[in-house]
Amino acid sequence: LMGMEGRMYVSVFCDPNKYKLKQTERRGGVLVTLRVRVCIDCPTGKYSATRDIAQCAICPAGYFASLNESVACDKCPVGYHAVPRSSGQSKCELCSLQSYADEEASEECKSCPAGRAPDGKRQGDGVVIRSRCAQCNQTQFALKGAPSCTDCPAGKYSAAAGSSNCTACPTGYSSSRPKEQECETCQPG
Repeated sequence: LMGMEGRMYVSVFCDPNKYKLKQTERRGGVLVTLRVRVCIDCPTGKYSATRDIAQCAICPAGYFASLNESVACDKCPVGYHAVPRSSGQSKCELCSLQSYADEEASEECKSCPAGRAPDGKRQGDGVVIRSRCAQCNQTQFALKGAPSCTDCPAGKYSAAAGSSNCTACPTGYSSSRPKEQECETCQPG
């Protein structure tokens, strides 16, 4: 193609996973795009699935692009979440101790309701992938958003699974050990 001033311009076509780096020049107070000279790899956290684009796209929430030159974003696995950032999201983040993600491509981790706590599988490296809320056993309780179920202390009991609190033994009854399902009658003396 012939351009201004008789210069030869070569049009560059960029493959998917790259974007065009355009050169600009100021002419008479106006910024003018001259030509595309080079294709640049999409950076980590961004992708391009089509040819000849001006910029790479940021992965949507719940997805990530962990490599340069990505043509697609991958779903965050169960137990993880990703949030798009202006610079792109390069990795999924593990849900905190107080939360879980039960679906792939989760935008955020969820808190468990009272009487339940996050549960999951321990990986070989010791990391726990929290993928569900498990009901607390009898003799335990959990407040909303608690990281784990807690045993009822001595003097209190819980007879039902999934409790949000433990009940104090009534007058004339006691539980001398933690984790009791019921209170026993106090012995005279």
